[in-house]
Amino acid sequence: LVGDHLAAADRAGSTYARAGALRTRASLLAGPERTARLEEARTLLAGRPDLARLAAQVDVDLAGVLALTPGGAPRAVALLRTAEAFASTHGLWPLHGRVRRLLEHLGESPRRIAAEVLAPLGARERRVAGLAMAGSTNRQVAEELGVTVKAVEWHLSRVYRKLGVTSRTGLRALLEG
Repeated sequence: LVGDHLAAADRAGSTYARAGALRTRASLLAGPERTARLEEARTLLAGRPDLARLAAQVDVDLAGVLALTPGGAPRAVALLRTAEAFASTHGLWPLHGRVRRLLEHLGESPRRIAAEVLAPLGARERRVAGLAMAGSTNRQVAEELGVTVKAVEWHLSRVYRKLGVTSRTGLRALLEG
């Protein structure tokens, strides 16, 4: 069936279908052949932002194979970090979970996502922190939320204390990291 899928993808000239068929084919193979099919799929998907989701999935598949290959861990981690960023940015939580498990298997710490970082904050604190990080001044945040500047300062000081930072720059760095 996979051979039929590959032939149909070739006839149609569909990069997406061919890369998907190669990914499926790789799942049926072992050793160097599996790696070769995934590498071929990666090559097809390179430079295609419209196919970035499939590219991230292929990268995770390849990282899983490399994680089991002697000396493959450094490249696996690099592939996983790229897929981790993509999955977080696009809200692909099943893929993100798979990336996290592979990173942990490799002895690496997954990066925390914004929701995890901001979990200790209350709803008002998250709102104030978000507006402050977006570049709003304390006065602008106060006007947006209909509170006093003093209330914004109080909320920000609680945010900083809860998250262990001392400034908006530290808050931004915490969320970007």
